[in-house]
Amino acid sequence: MKKTRTWILAILMVCLLLPAGLAGASGEIPAELPRNETLYYIGLQWSPVGTWNPFTDTSNNGLVFNTSPSRRSTVWEALYLYNALDGKLTPLLGDGDPQWNEDNTEVTVKIKSAAHFSDGSPVTAEDFAYTWASHIKHGTAFGASQSAYVADVVAVDASTVTIKAALDDAGKPKNSLEVISFLCQFQVVSKAWIETVEARSADSTAFKNDRGEDFIASGPYAAGHYDDDQRIVIMRDDNYWGQDASMWGKLPAPKYLVQVIYADNQAGHVAFASGDADVSQEFLANVQDLWEKDGLPISTYIDEAPYGICLTTPTAWFNFNKPILANNPALRKAIAMAVDYDQINANAMTGQSPTFADVPRSLMNPTEGEQAMYDHEAVKDLQWVGNDIEGAKALLDEAGISNVDVNQYTSWTRGYLMLDDESLDRLLARIDRHYNVRIRYDADRMRSLRVRGKLDLQQGLDRLLEYITIAMPIACETGPDGGVTVTSKR
Repeated sequence: MKKTRTWILAILMVCLLLPAGLAGASGEIPAELPRNETLYYIGLQWSPVGTWNPFTDTSNNGLVFNTSPSRRSTVWEALYLYNALDGKLTPLLGDGDPQWNEDNTEVTVKIKSAAHFSDGSPVTAEDFAYTWASHIKHGTAFGASQSAYVADVVAVDASTVTIKAALDDAGKPKNSLEVISFLCQFQVVSKAWIETVEARSADSTAFKNDRGEDFIASGPYAAGHYDDDQRIVIMRDDNYWGQDASMWGKLPAPKYLVQVIYADNQAGHVAFASGDADVSQEFLANVQDLWEKDGLPISTYIDEAPYGICLTTPTAWFNFNKPILANNPALRKAIAMAVDYDQINANAMTGQSPTFADVPRSLMNPTEGEQAMYDHEAVKDLQWVGNDIEGAKALLDEAGISNVDVNQYTSWTRGYLMLDDESLDRLLARIDRHYNVRIRYDADRMRSLRVRGKLDLQQGLDRLLEYITIAMPIACETGPDGGVTVTSKR
């Protein structure tokens, strides 16, 4: 780590004011949150919370709900956490490594004896089995997606659970890797609490729509919670079982976690730079400028570019509603060959992604753990270098495809846009993404306006919009939040 959040010490006395006496799941959020015990997030939430119910299909409670195999949940524990750095499973509720049978159709896990819910009741295998059965019974989105790979979750005894893989016609697991992912995504819920919600719900729809504010959980932040249209607050459970030696051996440091709901990315950036937020989950363009140019005491996971661990695979999506793309794989490959990936990294990611010279492109993340599982040599002949315009043209010639300008599809990677009768609403959406600025407009009005020509994306946004307003019957106005409103003059 390059620096610590030293600015936190300078604002210890800053407090978040809340209405007095806010009752949570099993505790009470104080009227004032002490700054030195509170960790503020940005980027997890953009609207008021819908629910606290872990069986919901529609929750947007980003501070609480997370089923990514490589990210911790603040409220509900899973059996394991996938460590993307080394490709291994870190035990959470699971005691030791998962044990597979000989043909990989079943995996058995012991539950740590210290594990208990926030009401003090032990976490048992029956809780796991009933949680899974409830997902299936009530038709949750999680149950529907996971049942393609998981056939059942069975309580062998009070502290032993077996996950049975869904099998194909040959009796083999449909996907053992998905079962491993399930071990890290499947978060146990108290059977007693599920039965309480079922008792007050008329049907499965009511069960999934129950707000679940009286939840009982196994994670560290289950002692109290509060939400309104401006923030979400969760309070640490000081009886959290994870302070046992079999887990972390201590409590997490922050007493309170808070996600403030900002209007947009720009408002969140301002809060982060001013010290009103401690952790940013937003993409910060040229993040190094915060300390190199602005002198702010802000740190990143890695001292130098790319500054963090990239765990998302960049993907090109082709519109198969366009027959020329759907029917010509050679054209799709030519576009992929012509894309300037280094320019994308420099412009769109501001260098915050490893280049393909650093890590050859694949479906694997660039971490050492995942790269170790990938045979680069086996697919070497299928690779391409990018920005290979001549190679793309040769491929098109070989396929007998003519009159196709790949620049129309790839020019943005080289810092400009080639536009051929493009609708203005589509152009504004592309500018919005490229400059990471919210652009507001009436899509129906803008859709009727068409654009041809070349636009230089390396100039500033203001200059670019000035050119467009000269050529088109529109007006642009920048608001106090940094967003731009575009209106038609017609």
